[in-house]
Amino acid sequence: PARANPNVAVCLAGHARTFASAAVQDGLLRHLYRGAFGANFTTFLYLKLHDQSTKGATFEENQRTGIHSTHQNASHVAEWGRRLPNLAAMEVLTHHVRFTNPDRCGGGEFVRDNSTGDAWRTEETFQMLIGQIYNEYWCGEAISNYTASTGTAFDLVIKSRPDVTFTSPMPRWCAYDLEKACSARDWLFLLPGSVAVAALKRAWREFQECKTIVNQNRTRVAEIFVRASGMGKELKPRMGEPDASCRPKRK
Repeated sequence: PARANPNVAVCLAGHARTFASAAVQDGLLRHLYRGAFGANFTTFLYLKLHDQSTKGATFEENQRTGIHSTHQNASHVAEWGRRLPNLAAMEVLTHHVRFTNPDRCGGGEFVRDNSTGDAWRTEETFQMLIGQIYNEYWCGEAISNYTASTGTAFDLVIKSRPDVTFTSPMPRWCAYDLEKACSARDWLFLLPGSVAVAALKRAWREFQECKTIVNQNRTRVAEIFVRASGMGKELKPRMGEPDASCRPKRK
């Protein structure tokens, strides 16, 4: 007999960027929500409209190459968000979010980027890192609150950047080992429902509790998040594409 489709929370959190584009929306609907993956989806959205990328090593370098800053129309982005299936929570931020080390930490640093020795770049690396860690925390909080208010438990949580384009169908859910967390760099996470909320919240809580991660050269958010959540498995199906009854298709 066919196995029941799982309850899956999809949380898209971070800079909106191309979220409201036809390519991203079509990819989400065609290749995830309405595709072969097959699940009972609930959607959570945390979208930042102010995006200032700082890829240069120093402020002067960014001035020369041009700091990319975008401001998007909030109602337009929210309209696209409401098109996604079973939207449970959505927060659209129109202002630029900045973070500071908690005062109680006595000035201790959570992360330091020593790749350039440039104070401006060190601060921007901090803002990028903590901002992304908070994105994960927001997802954890939103999912936890939804479960508490509705009694709905999730078998799987998919956390993705809002601007990821799904260019091909996700294999059916049973192609993955739902008991193991896996990731595609820091773009997309598949987390077992039993540990997802704790994993999503952990790195932010470590920051709030003044636990330090220092001297990270060219730190990647994924590395810190992986350590905090216990992940490490590459996002890859464990078997060939299954059929609708979750049996491997015959060759």
